[in-house]
Amino acid sequence: VLKVLKRPYPRAVCGLLLKYEFNRKDNLFSMTWNEEGCFSSTEIYLPEKSFNLSVDGPYEVTPLKTGAVLRLLPKGGQRNLLISL
Repeated sequence: VLKVLKRPYPRAVCGLLLKYEFNRKDNLFSMTWNEEGCFSSTEIYLPEKSFNLSVDGPYEVTPLKTGAVLRLLPKGGQRNLLISL
C-alpha cells in the first residue's frame, strides 16, 4: 500500500465533525467533534497497532490484520482526540 494512503481517518462519527487532520511530518492525528444528542460510538481507523493516545473519555481498541480501530464511547458535548503514531 502506498504510504500516502496509510493514515488515520474517522470511519464513523457520533455527532457533528468539527475538524480533523493528519500531520504526516509529525505523524499526529487530531480531531474535534460535538456529540450533543448522540449516543453511539465514534470510530477511527489507525494504520498502526502501536500509538500514543490523548482522549477525553472512554475508549476501546480492536486490532485488525493491518492496523486497528479505535472506538470512542459517547460521553456527550464537544470531544477532542490526539494520536501520535
